[in-house]
Amino acid sequence: MKYAPFPGNLVMVGFGSVGQAVLPVLLKHLEIRPGQIGIIAADDAGADIARKHGVELTVRRLTEEDYQAVLEPRLKAGDFLLNLSVDVASLALVELCWRRGALYLDTCIEPWPGGYDDPSRTPSQRSNYALREEILAFRRHKGAGPTAIPTQGANPGLASLFVKQALLDMAGHCRLPISRPASYEDWAELARRLDIKVIHIAERDTQTSARRKEREEFVNTWSVMGFVGEGQQPAELGWGTHERHWPADAGRHGYGCD
Repeated sequence: MKYAPFPGNLVMVGFGSVGQAVLPVLLKHLEIRPGQIGIIAADDAGADIARKHGVELTVRRLTEEDYQAVLEPRLKAGDFLLNLSVDVASLALVELCWRRGALYLDTCIEPWPGGYDDPSRTPSQRSNYALREEILAFRRHKGAGPTAIPTQGANPGLASLFVKQALLDMAGHCRLPISRPASYEDWAELARRLDIKVIHIAERDTQTSARRKEREEFVNTWSVMGFVGEGQQPAELGWGTHERHWPADAGRHGYGCD
């Protein structure tokens, strides 16, 4: 089933396990031709899959010095950059897409190589928090332009969409008159009106293998490079006191639902 037409070009950066799985889904559910899609990857691990679907694969490891020269000719207004890579800075690609008028989506916020373990940077500067704050700072100052959606992976990402739908479903069950939220402040206000203070999402990996794990063997069920990179980051521990922004009598003024 085709859900939407896409008249522009789609540039996919990175073609690992996620990219190789996503490519046939894009062709199945979008009105898009293989000739509209171009893949840039650091190696040819997915060459057979790209060839099978008639999509051009360029083997090129993007660097901080050459990414603009490689990508700018491929992106124009209305095109789409799907970033599924590692060791390519997400913020750099977001800024490039904004200048070219192209849409952008990725599964997590990545730095350039060394961003996780560069000894010249403080632990705070190497944290996930700092990476998120850099993206948010660009969002605040860029003004109008094409949409960029970072961290649209499984969690955050797909789980975030499930939470938003759950909030709308709860509002409907509670007969709470609302208009569909259009910003994160609107979603926060909806949660406040529903008297929701904490949302906890637990993950359970149900993947199994035909081969039994050996003694003293460690098995990783997601991106090995991503696992190693994030494992080199400083540990993060945070807390907040957002309750001070809530009315003390919020539950008595229609914010909750029994």
